Amino acid sequence: MICDCRGLALPQLPGEESFPCMDLRDVQELTKFSSAAPWGIKSAVTGKRLFMKSSTRPQTKKRSSNGRSLLTIPDHGSSILSAVDESTAEASIEAKDIGQRIRKLRLKRSMGLIELGTRTGLSASFLSQLETGRVVPTLRNLARISMVFGKDLAYFFRENQANCFRVSEGKKRVRLVRGGKERPSVIAESLSSLVPGQSIVPCLAEFLPGADVEAFHAQRSPGLEFVYVIEGSLHISAEAGERQLEVGDVAWIDANTKRQYRCRGQKPAKTMIVTFPGLSASRV
Repeated sequence: MICDCRGLALPQLPGEESFPCMDLRDVQELTKFSSAAPWGIKSAVTGKRLFMKSSTRPQTKKRSSNGRSLLTIPDHGSSILSAVDESTAEASIEAKDIGQRIRKLRLKRSMGLIELGTRTGLSASFLSQLETGRVVPTLRNLARISMVFGKDLAYFFRENQANCFRVSEGKKRVRLVRGGKERPSVIAESLSSLVPGQSIVPCLAEFLPGADVEAFHAQRSPGLEFVYVIEGSLHISAEAGERQLEVGDVAWIDANTKRQYRCRGQKPAKTMIVTFPGLSASRV
């Protein structure tokens, strides 16, 4: 389409008002933004939106017989419609693993699909299809889900890091005292900062000795618990049985059952405890 720089005739689109001409400033704006906004720009003179067609052909200037400058407007319309391949777009969405990220957040909170549906206003069946990748959420629905878990929308679109190298310095970790008020039974150091999303919950736990020290009653939560004794002697009592663990021994326990830990030796029992939220004993 060739346009006179003193007056630009634009094609009328269905349902839109046709404007007979443009000021030179509009032409300059149109030239500047034609590739970025092929659907139209706002007039610098009238304030009204001017619509145009565009293409990938380069802009060229010509001179008419009377010496007036003529501007050729490129037509990008058809190329933009065919620029993005549907399969490529689908692959880009799948690569984000949005459904799996939602599932991990839900299991971390020990939350069922029905509960999540109640909080978000979405059906449990829809959420199930979302987690398995059969449907793609709208931004509105994704915003509802992110608000439940205290995340921003960017969380679901961040690139997965293929390599990981994180360090938790012992001198910077906070030691939490747990157990009885007068005689605490355990001193714990959380290592969760090393695991984004808390798909696992690791910690160092030092169980204190003493006949008058109460046994530590661990909190029940859906999942499994891995216990490794680094130093000392640890007695574990659970619904499925009880056992005395020595240095190097490992226990694998249902975290959703009543259990307690007690140091039976003269020295503190130092352990590494890793909890796997949402992991069922039937799956291992």
